[in-house]
Amino acid sequence: MPASGKYQYLIRRGVCSSVWQANGECMEFQLKKRYDFDDLLALMAFLRSENGCPWDRAQTHASVRSNFLEETYEAVEALDENDPVHLCEELGDVLLQVVFHARMEEETGRFGMLDVVDGLCRKLVERHPHVFGQRGATTPEQALQSWDEVKKRARGQQTQADALESVSHALPAAMRSAKVWRKATKNEPAPPKTADLLAEAHKGLDKLAQALAQSSTEQTARLSIAHATGFALFSLCTFASSVGVEAEQALTDACDAYIRTYTVEENRVPGAASPSQAALAALREQEPVLQARPDGFQ
Repeated sequence: MPASGKYQYLIRRGVCSSVWQANGECMEFQLKKRYDFDDLLALMAFLRSENGCPWDRAQTHASVRSNFLEETYEAVEALDENDPVHLCEELGDVLLQVVFHARMEEETGRFGMLDVVDGLCRKLVERHPHVFGQRGATTPEQALQSWDEVKKRARGQQTQADALESVSHALPAAMRSAKVWRKATKNEPAPPKTADLLAEAHKGLDKLAQALAQSSTEQTARLSIAHATGFALFSLCTFASSVGVEAEQALTDACDAYIRTYTVEENRVPGAASPSQAALAALREQEPVLQARPDGFQ
C-alpha cells in the first residue's frame, strides 16, 4: 500500500519500504516479529521525519555526542560482565548511535549509512593485503604490522611522531598514554627496560613531592602539582604497558575494589571518622583475585 498525502516519505531507494494501517491512517513503518538492518534504517528515517518523534528530529551530532560515549562504555561493561544477553542489547545501543549519526548526514546529502558500510568494507580489504593481495602474513604479529603500514600510508604519516599524534585525543587518558607509548617504542631495536620505567615512575612521585614542598603561590602550586602528577601517571602507564598490563583496566579494577573495600570498612566501624583512608590502606594490602570467565564467553 503506497504512502500518500502528508504521510508520504521517501527513503534512500526512492520508495517507502514498509507501510501499515493503524486507526485508518497510513503509517511509514511496519511492525514485525523480527526486524533486519533495512528495517532499522527505515525506522531511523521515519523517527527523524515530520511524522516521527519530535525528540529524535531535534537532535544534532553535538547533542547526542555524550550518548555515543555512554553507550560505548555500557557495551564495554557488558563485555566485562561476560553476559551475552546484556552484550547483545548494548551492541544494539551502539549501533543505534551509528545509524543515528549516519541518518543526520544523509539528510544533508553528504553521506549515508550505505556509504559508511561501503567505506568500512573498502578499508577492511585495503588493510588486509595479506588476505586480498600478494603480501604474506602467517602470524597475528605480521598481520598487525601489515595493517599498521597500510594505515600509516593512508593517513599520510611520514614520521613516527605523526603516528603518535594520530592517536585519538578523545580516548581515556590512561588508554591513550599506553597507546602513544607503544607506538613510540614499536620500531626501536630494543624495548626500554622495565626496571628503568619503574624508576621513572618513582622519579615522577619524587617530583610530585617536590612540587608540594616548593610551590609558593596557589596558582604556581596548582600548575606544578598538575604537571608532576601528569608525569607520574604517564610514567606508570608506560611501566604497565611494558609488563603487559592495561593501565586503564587496572585502574578500573582498583576503583571497583576500593568501593568494595570501602563498603566493608564502613560496615565494620559504623560512624568512623575516615573510612576512606582506612579503605585505601586495606586495598593496598589486598592480594589480587583471578576472575574466572564462564564457559562459552571467552
